Amino acid sequence: MQSWRHEVYCVTFERLNNLQSVSNVVANPVTLRAIKNMKNNDIELLDYRMHSIAIGHLAIRYTLGWSDVPSIKIFFGEDQVIEGLATAFTNPAIESALIHCRALLEFLGLAAVDANTIEQRKGARKDDIVIERCMGPNGMLQKVQLSKALLSYQGSPQEAEKALAYVLHTTNKALAHSTQGFSKSNEASRRLSENAS
Repeated sequence: MQSWRHEVYCVTFERLNNLQSVSNVVANPVTLRAIKNMKNNDIELLDYRMHSIAIGHLAIRYTLGWSDVPSIKIFFGEDQVIEGLATAFTNPAIESALIHCRALLEFLGLAAVDANTIEQRKGARKDDIVIERCMGPNGMLQKVQLSKALLSYQGSPQEAEKALAYVLHTTNKALAHSTQGFSKSNEASRRLSENAS
């Protein structure tokens, strides 16, 4: 049986992939390099985040196929350095990817209001890397509109918003730091898992 967290993670990556298409900015390094006023190390950071998300997506796809967690052996060159369960790789890969998802969603201009609602990010700190401070080939880039971010979801826009909000809420309240503001929602897990398969 898959954990509720795996269901949330899988949809997180699917949603972020859809948002990338909407934004036309974070889709790939070539597109990132078209941003005229962004420093190379900022572009590299966004590219690194995308790769981390791809690894997390791979990890979640593996976990969704397991009825029992398999064993794993990790080698550095010819030396075996880790032996245990495959979750030694998948859990940190997924959790790292979730943190990077949050950062990219915030870069694109989305923020959680609560566990069910998202909105456009209201502002940013002076040193934040955000899309609206980036110059694209045709002028300054804009934050992703909430309505466009929800378009690619196969369910209703309300479900799409709840799915994204739950991802941001989960990352903020359960992964980035521990709070009492987080609790598992069976309804949210069900809703998210329907789109994960």
